[in-house]
Amino acid sequence: MHPNARAWAFAWLLASVLTTCVAQKRYRFCVITDEDYKSRAVTKYCPLLKGDSSRVECVYGNSRLDCLRLIAKNEADFGIFQPEDLVVATRDKAGDFVITHNIQNFQTDYEYKLVVIVRKSANIKSLRDLKNQNLCHPGHGYTTDWTEVEGKFFEERVVPQTCDFDLTIYENFIKSSSTFFRAACKAGPWVPDSKLDAALKKKYSNLCSLCDQPKRCSKQEKYWGRTGPLYCLTDVFGDVAWARLDDVQIHFGLSSEINGVANPDDYSFLCEDGSLQPLNNSNPCSWLDRPWPAIMAQRYTAVGIQKLIASLKGNVENKWQQAIRQLLDADRLELVPLSTTKIPEDYLRSVTGFLSANSIIHCDRHVKLCTYSELTNAKCNWISEAAKANGVKPDIVCEEHDNIEKCMDDVSHGNSDAVIVESNLLKIASRKYNLTSILYEHINLASTAYNIAAVVLASSPIKSLEDLQGKRACFSQYDGTGWNSVIYILKKYNLLSSICPYNKAIGTFFSEICLPGLNSSFSKNELINNICGDSASLEKFSGEYGALECLRSGRGDVAFVPQKVIFNGTDTNWPVSHKYKEFALVCPSNNTKECSLSRTTPGQIMVKLDISPTKLREVKMVFEYISNQFGRHPKQNKPIFKIFAPFDGHKNILFHDETESLEDADFHTLHGSPISYQKIIEDSIECSTASLKLSSYILLTVTLVIFLCALV
Repeated sequence: MHPNARAWAFAWLLASVLTTCVAQKRYRFCVITDEDYKSRAVTKYCPLLKGDSSRVECVYGNSRLDCLRLIAKNEADFGIFQPEDLVVATRDKAGDFVITHNIQNFQTDYEYKLVVIVRKSANIKSLRDLKNQNLCHPGHGYTTDWTEVEGKFFEERVVPQTCDFDLTIYENFIKSSSTFFRAACKAGPWVPDSKLDAALKKKYSNLCSLCDQPKRCSKQEKYWGRTGPLYCLTDVFGDVAWARLDDVQIHFGLSSEINGVANPDDYSFLCEDGSLQPLNNSNPCSWLDRPWPAIMAQRYTAVGIQKLIASLKGNVENKWQQAIRQLLDADRLELVPLSTTKIPEDYLRSVTGFLSANSIIHCDRHVKLCTYSELTNAKCNWISEAAKANGVKPDIVCEEHDNIEKCMDDVSHGNSDAVIVESNLLKIASRKYNLTSILYEHINLASTAYNIAAVVLASSPIKSLEDLQGKRACFSQYDGTGWNSVIYILKKYNLLSSICPYNKAIGTFFSEICLPGLNSSFSKNELINNICGDSASLEKFSGEYGALECLRSGRGDVAFVPQKVIFNGTDTNWPVSHKYKEFALVCPSNNTKECSLSRTTPGQIMVKLDISPTKLREVKMVFEYISNQFGRHPKQNKPIFKIFAPFDGHKNILFHDETESLEDADFHTLHGSPISYQKIIEDSIECSTASLKLSSYILLTVTLVIFLCALV
């Protein structure tokens, strides 16, 4: 056989084998489900894909971007994505993504188009004529099928934007619109903080003056929402409206037999080039189009995915085919294959305005979040991308360091803006690095998971705080939540001797202590008998579970840990056989209803103490936005990202998985019972010989005054 013939034969054979492999491949479909969002369809139909004949299997992600990462890492083959996800995919260099299908629920090129309507009597003939006109706007806080990026697009295009560095990026935008338009109705929350929102609406009141209830200017407003700006316009209050084309056609009776609310002849479309079109134009000019959701896959599986989905049309007999049809919602929606697969950037570039809407920059500002490992930095970068795609500003920039203390130092010197700190490190962050908390990781109010408790074995004779004297104590770390809570509670009940520093006083109260993080010279000078043993044991007994292991192993008589440690009973190094019933809590004052020494939060966002007011407001707003949009209870059933969830199979990265939301100090009250750990740190005074002498002097002076008064 001729060499060329052999080569062609080999190539044909290889192609046949590859084609057969592709044909037999079981494709991995990424579906979204977790503890917070349990899809009935996923629960019902994914198990039906496990049969031997099935060509598809389910892979589980906790968010849409989690699925995007799984596809990029070749742990999934395809999934359903919203346009914002595709924006993120354009910036992800790790994945070789292509779009294979649109997912439509009616026959139009795009899910919807956004247009500008003007009143003819307002005499608006060009974009320049918009100055000093009355704006009717859908408002803010409407997230069902309207995004913040889409809401701001028109103003960002036509309003000259100021960039006053004494104002936040949000207030600059609001001020610019207030200056440009004579009046408006922009109801709903302008910013997440309700107090700041009220202050801004009072300051720029003309942006609420067209509303039916201008003092409230809320989501309960008559002119708020998708159709709100059209009623605002045709009720003769507005001159220009920013609205969806399909709503315009219904409102003016252009697309149905239903009579319109107003005469379309009195209004025109205003195009982005400044020209005008009549409302009955068959191809009206839009400013921004929203593409349909899409099926996206790895490039090498795209052809196979298209063939797979094509095989699902019509009547299907196999249970697995029926199941995947249900998961794709193919009975209700039309899965339209692209004639040629496209990379996300090319797909979005063909859509009017959408890709550019996510790249508008007027004030080039950012919030630098310091991260302290590859994992925390990776999660931070995904949060940043999700935030950009959803219109959160300023941009989040992730600054990676080797450890948390380097991050604290970086923030204290102004090189980064914020760091997320666990409560165990709160005192170090506050005292050593002069950081202050601005937002807290909030958990369920009824939960005692992070309350610090004195834990003993159930068989222990220890029943009260007094019984702890002379016993062996286990702590998670030096100067952490357990350590400082014990100092506070022993002082409160007058059980701590008047010896300085407190380390020495603790050393005299307990006979022995296991205290990781306390160096040997410290223990000698301050009379602390460290029972942790050698360096290997120190590592074994470090952390919250390590402190409980110190107790369980018999090294100590009591451990000071968050209650979640005994109730969870699970950790990579924790024996499954040990249950919380093996332990008991020592309650202060024998009050069995309150057995906590203090209550803590999982963590807090901290900034430097002398941060500027403007930067402080911007940092706080950015984190409030991501908490609202990507938190425990997002506005969408299938969220773009979840910040309080495992990341790449790892728990408690940056934020804790149990966190409900990020709340400020007003919500995380510093009063009540038990006392908050934050309050303990804020009120604590370093013990010193000088302070003791001063206290003795004050006591002596008071006693002398009382004695002299008695003589008189």
